[in-house]
Amino acid sequence: WLPPALPAKVAEDVVAEVASEHLFSAASSHDAAVARAEAVLNCVPNRGRRDDDDDADGVCALRDVVAAVKQLATFGVDMAPVTARQTADRFEIIQQCLSERTDAYRREDELHTLAVRIGFKGTRAADEG
Repeated sequence: WLPPALPAKVAEDVVAEVASEHLFSAASSHDAAVARAEAVLNCVPNRGRRDDDDDADGVCALRDVVAAVKQLATFGVDMAPVTARQTADRFEIIQQCLSERTDAYRREDELHTLAVRIGFKGTRAADEG
């Protein structure tokens, strides 16, 4: 006998809640809680980008936070996930990357990817146009 399966949306919401608890308790990008959150998020198959941009606490949004804090570390910025999430001016995070590494400006594609992951609203087309 097997209990009835949870609807996919309910299961994703549970996974997102558990992952969120781990992720936002992390003191830095190197905290074991980040790895635990990532492991929990891996319970949901990756279906690409989220369809609903308003779903700020969804699995895809949390995966973006995990990827962003890991990527920040490659620029020499060790930031707690909750700090990255609560920074009102997302450009400040990009400025920290540029300040921390003198050659960061050469990593344009990585900075653009990071900007998208942290929810920066600008786009390359808008910036170039």
